[in-house]
Amino acid sequence: MKIYYYWSEEKSESKYIELMLVLWAQAFFTFADAEGYDNCHLGFMLQLTGVRLRIVLFYKQQIRYCFPELNLRQGRCAMLVEVKNLVKRYQDVIAVDNVSFSIRKGEIVGLLGPNGAGKTTTVNAMVGLTKIDRGEIYIFGKKLKENEVEIKRDLGVVPQDIAIFEELTAYENLMYFGRLYGLRGTLLKERIEKALEFTGLLEKKKQYPKKFSNGMKRRLNIACAIVHQPSLMIMDEPTVGIDPQSRSYILQAVKELNRQGSTIIYISHYMEEVEEVCTRIIIMDHGRVIAAGTKEELKEMMTSEERVTAELSSASYTLIEKLNKLAGVKESYVEGTKVTVISAKNSKNIRDIFGLVSESAEVISFNVEQPSLETVFLTLTGRSLRN
Repeated sequence: MKIYYYWSEEKSESKYIELMLVLWAQAFFTFADAEGYDNCHLGFMLQLTGVRLRIVLFYKQQIRYCFPELNLRQGRCAMLVEVKNLVKRYQDVIAVDNVSFSIRKGEIVGLLGPNGAGKTTTVNAMVGLTKIDRGEIYIFGKKLKENEVEIKRDLGVVPQDIAIFEELTAYENLMYFGRLYGLRGTLLKERIEKALEFTGLLEKKKQYPKKFSNGMKRRLNIACAIVHQPSLMIMDEPTVGIDPQSRSYILQAVKELNRQGSTIIYISHYMEEVEEVCTRIIIMDHGRVIAAGTKEELKEMMTSEERVTAELSSASYTLIEKLNKLAGVKESYVEGTKVTVISAKNSKNIRDIFGLVSESAEVISFNVEQPSLETVFLTLTGRSLRN
């Protein structure tokens, strides 16, 4: 992030105060960059530090800023995406029911839900394909319905249905989509080469997609979406119907796009994909957001118990009797040399359990098991992700 400023020609009462505030602002933005707050509003962060009165002085003395990513009129931390109270009806069916969520810059957010959960309608609304009945969508700090064309210039969409022209070569496909995004001349050619190289299709650039495998078509689909190097990517089931090798290639590409600076909304029916690539997950069902958080947070909310398993050099029923007397332990049992303990969720309980088992025998392995993401999903929705 860069900060630009200049002094006004008006005589200031205190150039010293102005200078101190400028230096403070520079220090703040250095901190913000390091901590990942590069989309945060200066005024909001200043208020947190208790110098709200100085904001007025800072602004009125006409130190000017040019922050391409900041909206100084907002009094909150600016998110890259904000969906607020979204509602969409199809006659008597409520497809999206008061959906709200936000996405920070640099995240890979998984959007999960069974069929009919409202995911597609929500995403279609975000890209301007579906008109909503109520609510607001902000992308890059701008209201979608008032800035749709501008927002779409920095948005990349990988649809579930492959959207390429089989009568055009791979290169010509990217030429077409690049021109739609306003790219021309040398820059367009450079971007095409980079997108083809990134997706492993550079050597296939003169070939027609009708000769491609499904995996190669999916990769070309992604190349068409990234040719303009968008800040925000929406990827809807990008690995459907492809072989494991192509799936692995695409998942690595998703992570690399994120490392290069793209924020990604990733929609998938494959739980293992979401676990591998996403930093945060939003679960929808019956048109509503029913849970959101990191994988760990979602698993944490599912149970008040912990299942501890320990593989020992030897195990005895005497150990089980001692374990059952520990505070918080609900059940323990032994199978050969494997001991299993069901305990209330508490870090002290885990330490006490480990202490007892390590005193009784050599500990070969010791694990605290958590529910899988699939279990979390089934518990929340009552149905499988692929139903």
